[in-house]
Amino acid sequence: MDYYGKHDYADHLVNSALDGKSTVHEDKTGLTNGNVDFGLVNKGPLKKIVYDVMAYMILPMQTLSSLETSIDVCHYQKNTSNPNYHFSATQWDHAIAYYAGSKAENGTLLMGIAEEYCHEFKTCRQNGEGLKGKAHVNLEVMTQFTEGLGHIQTGECYKARVAKDKIAAQIMVTLLQGTLLHAHNVQIGTRPNPEAADGTAFMLAILPAVHACSAADAKILHDNLKPKAKGSSNNNNVMHYLKVQKALQRNYECLKVTCDMVGGIWDAENHKYYNNAHPCGEEASVSAPAASATEQLEPQSHNKTKTIVGLAFGGVLLAGFIAFVVHKVVRSRSRKEKIDEFTQEDNTLDLESRSESGYSDSTGPELPAIS
Repeated sequence: MDYYGKHDYADHLVNSALDGKSTVHEDKTGLTNGNVDFGLVNKGPLKKIVYDVMAYMILPMQTLSSLETSIDVCHYQKNTSNPNYHFSATQWDHAIAYYAGSKAENGTLLMGIAEEYCHEFKTCRQNGEGLKGKAHVNLEVMTQFTEGLGHIQTGECYKARVAKDKIAAQIMVTLLQGTLLHAHNVQIGTRPNPEAADGTAFMLAILPAVHACSAADAKILHDNLKPKAKGSSNNNNVMHYLKVQKALQRNYECLKVTCDMVGGIWDAENHKYYNNAHPCGEEASVSAPAASATEQLEPQSHNKTKTIVGLAFGGVLLAGFIAFVVHKVVRSRSRKEKIDEFTQEDNTLDLESRSESGYSDSTGPELPAIS
């Protein structure tokens, strides 16, 4: 809220995207920082932004909010004469469901996104090769979910917060990977328009955290990844990508992640990292000052027994959450008609089918500042 200046900033962004307008409305009210003009985005990529803000901004917040509620209730119960940690444990399970859903392996929730990106960044760790097995992010997150739930159930509230903080850092890894990947993919011409939409959504999700570390670097991200008008100056795509890359890498330590956690963008066809996309510290020409490790990762045990409850009702809980988001957005008949217009033409997230849409009227791969 401190960065965007509105407690309902995610709702404001979604509504503005649905309307295809700037986040600064006609009455001059807008966000304190991070305003974008969705009127510059064509309809295909605009759909992606609506969906992606829900996935990349709202779901991480809801996951961490449920963990915070669990910890707060834990502290409250611990100070009563007859502590009962059932509700606190239930809130912790809610967070697991928001993170994983009911179809974690193939889903579009945070767990599914992390699994996809571990192959893009060579951060799959089960067999040590980095390209196969489970995402290191998910192995660590599920370990911390399991350990944290155990702490909640025994009233060790402060230890549960340590687990929550580690989960938050791993979620940040996925958001950083998404920002880097989609910015880079636009640069090299891989499905430029949907990739640009994804890049904008990821940027909006991480801006508050980056701004808390460095206002200057947050401005670099915003200037490069927001939608830009056709014919904007400075179309040196490589330099734009490197500006985004370095702006993020300079803040890894502040964000409590490391170069190894984020990895680099892997070129599977040529079996090497893409040029200018190595993990920071591995290539002098593009590396930012390497962030020192904030903590050593613990051995990865994946105790499914304690997390199965959250996974089982994840689909139901997600349905309730999406209903809540829709309830917030559908405030009038005209709003509902706009949502119907968005969804009736395309009920899936088939990105390939949108590759013909653009950020402008240009038939070429118009870049949204960075790209």
